[in-house]
Amino acid sequence: MFVNIIEVFKQYGTGTTFVLGLLSIVLLIIFASISRRFLHRVKMILSPIERMKIKEKLTQSELELQMLNLSYSHKNVRWMKHNLVISNRNQLAYGTLNKIRNSLSLVSPEIIALIPAARWLFDNFQMLYRELKKVKTTGTSRKIIPVLQDGEFRGYPRIYVVARKMVTLTGGYLNEESISFMIQAYQKELPLTTAEIWALPEMIGFCLLEVVVELAGDILHITETKSKADIFVRNNLKEQTDIIDVSSLLQRPDKKYRENIPFHSHVIYLLKNMSFDESSIQRYVEYQYKYNTKYSKPSDIFQEEGEIESLLESNIRTFLVSLRETVEIDGEELFENLSVLEHTLLKDPDGIYVDMDSESRARYRAVIEKLAVKNNIDENLIAEICLTLAVEGRENLKSSHHVGCYLVGEGRSILKAQVLDHPEPERLTPRRNLQGTCYFITFALFFVAFYVSLAYVLRESGIIAATYVATAFLSVSLLLVIGMALETTNIIFTRLIPVRELQALDFIKGIPERARTFLVMPVIISSKDQALEYLDRLERHFLSNRQSNLFFALLVDFEDADILRKPQDDDLENFLSLHIGELNDLYPLSPQRFSVLIRSRKWNESEGCFMGWERKRGKLEEFNALLSGEQDTSFTTIVSDKSIFNTFKYVITLDADSILLKDNAAKLVGIIEHPLNQPVIDPIKKRIKSGYAIIQPSITSHIYNGKGNLFYRVFAGKQGLDQYCNAISDIYHDVFNEGIFLGKGIYHVETFYTILNKKIPENRVLSHDLLESCYVRTAFSSSVKIIDDYPSNLLSHAKRDHRWIRGDWQLLPWLFKRNTLACLSKWKILDDLRASLVPLCKVILIILNLALLPQAYYLWLPIVFFSDALALFFLFYDIIRQKISRPRLALVYRDLLKDIMLQILRFVLEMVFLPYNAYIALDAILRTLYRLLKSKKNLLMWNTAEKVEKHAPNTRMDYFVHMSSSLIPSAIIIGLLFVVDISFVGMIFYGILSVLWGLSYWVAYSISQTSSEIQIAELPEDEEMLREIARKTWQFFKDFSKSDNNWLCPDNYQ
Repeated sequence: MFVNIIEVFKQYGTGTTFVLGLLSIVLLIIFASISRRFLHRVKMILSPIERMKIKEKLTQSELELQMLNLSYSHKNVRWMKHNLVISNRNQLAYGTLNKIRNSLSLVSPEIIALIPAARWLFDNFQMLYRELKKVKTTGTSRKIIPVLQDGEFRGYPRIYVVARKMVTLTGGYLNEESISFMIQAYQKELPLTTAEIWALPEMIGFCLLEVVVELAGDILHITETKSKADIFVRNNLKEQTDIIDVSSLLQRPDKKYRENIPFHSHVIYLLKNMSFDESSIQRYVEYQYKYNTKYSKPSDIFQEEGEIESLLESNIRTFLVSLRETVEIDGEELFENLSVLEHTLLKDPDGIYVDMDSESRARYRAVIEKLAVKNNIDENLIAEICLTLAVEGRENLKSSHHVGCYLVGEGRSILKAQVLDHPEPERLTPRRNLQGTCYFITFALFFVAFYVSLAYVLRESGIIAATYVATAFLSVSLLLVIGMALETTNIIFTRLIPVRELQALDFIKGIPERARTFLVMPVIISSKDQALEYLDRLERHFLSNRQSNLFFALLVDFEDADILRKPQDDDLENFLSLHIGELNDLYPLSPQRFSVLIRSRKWNESEGCFMGWERKRGKLEEFNALLSGEQDTSFTTIVSDKSIFNTFKYVITLDADSILLKDNAAKLVGIIEHPLNQPVIDPIKKRIKSGYAIIQPSITSHIYNGKGNLFYRVFAGKQGLDQYCNAISDIYHDVFNEGIFLGKGIYHVETFYTILNKKIPENRVLSHDLLESCYVRTAFSSSVKIIDDYPSNLLSHAKRDHRWIRGDWQLLPWLFKRNTLACLSKWKILDDLRASLVPLCKVILIILNLALLPQAYYLWLPIVFFSDALALFFLFYDIIRQKISRPRLALVYRDLLKDIMLQILRFVLEMVFLPYNAYIALDAILRTLYRLLKSKKNLLMWNTAEKVEKHAPNTRMDYFVHMSSSLIPSAIIIGLLFVVDISFVGMIFYGILSVLWGLSYWVAYSISQTSSEIQIAELPEDEEMLREIARKTWQFFKDFSKSDNNWLCPDNYQ
């Protein structure tokens, strides 16, 4: 239709007419969109809905009949997402409550104190505002829920009408039991949807709020009436010096207050307080009520008002108490009790659904809900079809007797075909990963666009005279442009593709024996103090993860040596064995929870020393062999119950400085134990066909960790300072269903051992984590968190980068091996290698730009700073998007200015340290290539992060010596400035850059210093205040922490 209108304008109208007509159509569409909300608001305000008429308390049979009759009238509905009725009614209630509160604030406190209902209202204002805000922010108006199509409540969400009816039927006496009874009665004829049941507590609370607001209006009317009575008395008695005569009050008040009980009751109350005698007060009553003999005495008026205020107090108390109880209802428990859909899924033949965590079950229900809404089909019908499929099962499907197989697993297409009555597809899984294909196509398009744009700018700018200049510039820019395309693609796909959540079983209360797990820390120990530190960390892991069938062990190597056994080895072994025994005595459980396994050194010809075989990878591989029944390992001292080794199914491996948050070990086990995540091995190819052998949790840095220097604050908060480490591991999982292993996570012992045992050649691999995830499929879980330590200064960080880059480049031979790794795995390795070359390419590009294109000295800026600008842009974008979507939020982004400044500072510091980072990368790459191709030595050279951190040099001279390589590009720039033809602005620009590079050692030293001593000027009044606070704090515990209350203090006291 819209296209036809445009064609008519083109055919019959002039250019001006066409433009005006087109603008008119656009304005008409905008007006229609705006007026839609206005019309909804008008509908709400002019709604024929009467004030809720609170009924007398009904019997259960009467309630059941009423709810059943209500369900008969609610079958004509349509699904609607942006229904504005609730939000508009919420705004109206909020505005009304605001006006009432403002009006009540003008009333005398003495009058408020006389009205019990008003006191109830004042005490609960904050709760009312909080619940009104909850209705606005939880987004019920934006959920897809059924809306009534006929009757008095046409256009209203069905669940709102149901909640409103429940409030009126019960007179506001609502609790979880009565809510469950009435909803079950309603659902005998018409089951509610998942979204409706989740919204039920909120809707009940909102309906209660509406009644409270109405009652608040009645309270306001009474308080204002009493205020008028107060004015009436004061105005008419103000000229009397001796207040003994009531004659001046024997006049008629305003018409609306004549024979008004609260008005005259308050006048009588004031007269009594003024010591008027009974006869005078009787004269006043007889005058005001001379035509109404019902109230012939003051006591009649007091009795009537007492009944009015008692009823008002009773009503508002009832509704406020019910509202408070509704707020405290466990929504998840209520949903499980009332949802017909939930009860259907709980019949899962495999019994898996009942053991799943709430988030996973919600994802199953969301699939059904989405399918129901999209095809206008009853949710419960879809659930019944899914259950039937699970009961029947399919031989060619993994976990075919589990309902999840047909909701989120391989049988999705079967369920959809059954629901829509279509023929089942011949192939259940697509031949190609469509998302992955789109990912690489998008990357290729961005790469071509960026690279062609760069070439076009170079050609059209007229500043390049020679072809070799353009060739050189484009060649150096190649890897940087690839990085630009990758970062853009990653950001787009991160926002467009939903996170691939993993289903999980709920093992918080205990891990079953079938999923018995070892949590291990592979460590290198050189002293008793270090041993105590690691034992303490192992104990802390236990204290935060105390589920059954979770065991804890240290896998120990002693430091490299020139001899097989060092004199202190025996002492360390005895020390470790003794303290592991003490831990087991401290926490006596059967079998014993704590173990230590110590390996003996072996001579390594390549490294020229005695050391633990293959370092960390060797410890884990030999530990897997032990758990798989092998005895031929280098573990010579085992303090553990070896009889249960063959019962372990999983191993959680953590670094020595890792912190696993509370109950996160159980969460990891719950994820990998879910049948849809279980690995299935192709016995011929020895590859995983489906499922995962490794679950990689999310890794974050300590927020502060007491290091207190600027380097830590600026860089530790950034997830992956070095972008080639773990910045896109979730992208690989979300797009390709294969993540990256970062060395900390859980793995399936049998699968790991079957595929990787003796798979990797000796003395070749330093960074084994990535390679292991290439052989066995890895999944990424953002719901489980591991906190890792972060280097406290630039030199420690550089040493860590040097180790990682060497490890990445030692995987270079795997790129040329045929039929060993999948193409995606080789891409992961190749991308790591590319990322390690980025700093070097940036330095070369900057110098090349100055040497070959001095007139266009700025050409490198958009290329070098692309990722920084992109990050800053999306920071602002996310803030603006949040502000638009939730404009009422008082705080959209905490410490916004601070975060922006840290981001900018990070960009600046990365540029200052660019030559040093480039040197580190170049040194690591050249060393690795030499060792790979020539010497074959020192490929396993490695120091622990703790050792590097402890022995990292931290003096100004140390920084100068280590970072002196930055002087080379600085000197080259200064030299080029004397020989090239460059503008004055360009000379200043490059001059500043060369100075920053030359002084980078001083900058690095300055930001890496810990502010250990902060001088605070103490004022006498501050000391007095602190002493008073300390005294009150001590007194609180002295008074309230006693044996008769089990030493538990109250939350507060008045």
